[in-house]
Amino acid sequence: MEINQILNSTGPPITVDLPNSYVIVPSIFFWVLSPVIIHDCKTSRLSPLPWSTLMSLKWFVASILIIDRLFVFLLAVWESLFEHKNVTADLFIYPFFHSFTLLALLIATNEVRRAGIHSSGSLFCVWMLFALFAVPEFYQWMTTGSQPELVARIDFFRYVAYLTYFPLVVAEFVLHFVSDPFPMPKSYQVALATFTVFVLIDPKNVLTPNIAFVSLSLFNLLRGPLMMAADLVAQTVQLVVSNKRIRTFLCEREVDVTAIDKEIRGELYSNTVEVHSGSFSWDTAEARVLSDIELLVGSKELVTIVGSVGSGKSSLLLAALGEMEKICGYVGVRGTVAYLSQQPWILNQSLKKNILMQADLNDVRITILVQFCEHIFQVLYKKVVEACALSDDLKQLPDGDETEIGEKGINLSGGQKARIALARAVYQSKDVYFLDDPLSAVDAHVGKHIFDNIIGPNGMLSHTTRILVTN
Repeated sequence: MEINQILNSTGPPITVDLPNSYVIVPSIFFWVLSPVIIHDCKTSRLSPLPWSTLMSLKWFVASILIIDRLFVFLLAVWESLFEHKNVTADLFIYPFFHSFTLLALLIATNEVRRAGIHSSGSLFCVWMLFALFAVPEFYQWMTTGSQPELVARIDFFRYVAYLTYFPLVVAEFVLHFVSDPFPMPKSYQVALATFTVFVLIDPKNVLTPNIAFVSLSLFNLLRGPLMMAADLVAQTVQLVVSNKRIRTFLCEREVDVTAIDKEIRGELYSNTVEVHSGSFSWDTAEARVLSDIELLVGSKELVTIVGSVGSGKSSLLLAALGEMEKICGYVGVRGTVAYLSQQPWILNQSLKKNILMQADLNDVRITILVQFCEHIFQVLYKKVVEACALSDDLKQLPDGDETEIGEKGINLSGGQKARIALARAVYQSKDVYFLDDPLSAVDAHVGKHIFDNIIGPNGMLSHTTRILVTN
């Protein structure tokens, strides 16, 4: 059937096949483009976009569209089961397929937001096709509804459902036409538009000074509340998500402090770390990550755990620290513990404070004690800095070890952060050291220097128990 025959037809109401053909083409186009959308989301390195009024409007309109199409599907089910009408399979399949496609579009819109993409060209093209293919059907419905001899033959519920569907599709297309929120209208623009509509809708309406100035005052009073109402949807979504996360965190089961046998005085034991028949998981409801683990580390020994990526080396350290759920077995740790993770934790303070991790000493007695031992502390600090290969870095920094790190200061490389975190752990002088691949972010010669002066048999930690994880 040619397009001019469709638009200019004066025959009976449109058949089922015609609107279904309009639905199936944009839907198939979306599923063909879905690999492109998935690829864009997976390869994006941008930060997720926050919820905005524009994004909330997209979700709201798309949700109403899904409800509208599901209503048409359920209407067909009702007519078939309860009214015993001869309903064709098309009235079941196409509305359901349309609803499923719209739901997938809603999910894709959220994934695009999480990928940090302001505006997806693929989604824009899909909604453009939905809007274009809806025009002939909308025109046919309107033409049929305007003819008295054909009104009685129109399915009222489907007629209303489509009259709701078309403007929503056009609205969703317009919302995807822009990537940034709509600019806020100026007060004079609102007043001009309102007064123009007021004068044009009825010839009896006369814009007098009393009406104009009172209306301007009313506009100024309503401007603030209306601006707040525009962000209400986005803030409500953020409130729901935040409340869910906080509730999940607060309702988590407390950590079992008795799961790990900890003893501060490690010199009384020949073995510092013991794990017998240990099985661990991240949650009691999840599968076991580590099963039947046997680990025995003697006092002042260096034990290296080697394995491929994802084999559970880091999980073993966290299990010994008590950060995982112990399903069964025995875990014992004797002495004070220092843990160095793969991701260094750096404060937005000076480099020296990141190593010392000491608060301001305001107490007079503590201050006198510190002054008495200041020389010893300085010697230990310099020795740690040199052993961690930070001396050359301090010479290059503008203020030496007093250089600020973070937002108000400089940015450090991954290797520098790893060495600062290692220096902090060494300076604390603990009995047991859990070192999670501390040499992965440094060069080979720097790694050799750190191993010889820190971790190795002649290093600063030679009198401690060291468990080193590496590839």
